[in-house]
Amino acid sequence: MGKEDLPTEDIKHILEKVLSEWKNVSQHLEDLARKIQLQEDINTYFRQLDELDRTIKTQEEWLKHAPSSASPQQALGSAKWELTNLLGLHPRMEMVCASCAALKSRPSAHHFVQRGFERLLGRYQSVQQDLEDPQQQLENGKRAVSSVASLFALI
Repeated sequence: MGKEDLPTEDIKHILEKVLSEWKNVSQHLEDLARKIQLQEDINTYFRQLDELDRTIKTQEEWLKHAPSSASPQQALGSAKWELTNLLGLHPRMEMVCASCAALKSRPSAHHFVQRGFERLLGRYQSVQQDLEDPQQQLENGKRAVSSVASLFALI
């Protein structure tokens, strides 16, 4: 083989160009890896939201179809049971809230992350209130009966 005459400057320029392209490709791959990780985190977050949503939907269905023919004590017992189940979701709600905050802190996160959590939190609080109402009504009824009884005792 014969000796090829390539000027050192040309070789140096070509190597610098290859190194520059390599850095660009590496940076692009790192950006893609961050975007993929963000998308995976968002997917995980929305899976958690969906799981909680299904549980809350079950509670909403129970509220819609709660047996009205049951005695007040049975209705209250059922409402307490359902409320206990709902309040059992609180640690998971806090975990999803923390995930939401972590996702929102990323520069490329979207607003739909916050909206999804706010919508779920609103439904959770609404169902909680609806489950607490029968207990409050029963307590008010007991106070009213107690007041009437004490009035009759005075007569």
